[in-house]
Amino acid sequence: MMREEYMQNRHRWKNGQSHGTAAIHCPSRGGHGGTTSLMDLRPGERGVVIHVRGGDGVRRRAYELGIVPGKDVEAMLGSGGGARVVRVGESRLVVSGEVAGSVLVATIIE
Repeated sequence: MMREEYMQNRHRWKNGQSHGTAAIHCPSRGGHGGTTSLMDLRPGERGVVIHVRGGDGVRRRAYELGIVPGKDVEAMLGSGGGARVVRVGESRLVVSGEVAGSVLVATIIE
């Protein structure tokens, strides 16, 4: 989904209308999928950040790493509840399980 699509739909996401299994249409990125946390993406799956939940510290850390609404992310490595390696833009980052579980993404179907 492009930045414009994100801006048009962000009020729905903030109000919780697109959370859970609701489909997000992403025509500019190959298709549509549901929403999930960054923690639940399998290696190789991609998504677009739509919301960062949690306390101020968790949200601040996600934003410091560049994990902000509208950003493309891809799961690289990780399993269980531990740290994950994710690609954010052109960077590869190690993200704690707490942060990864707080990042809500719209999955992209190729």
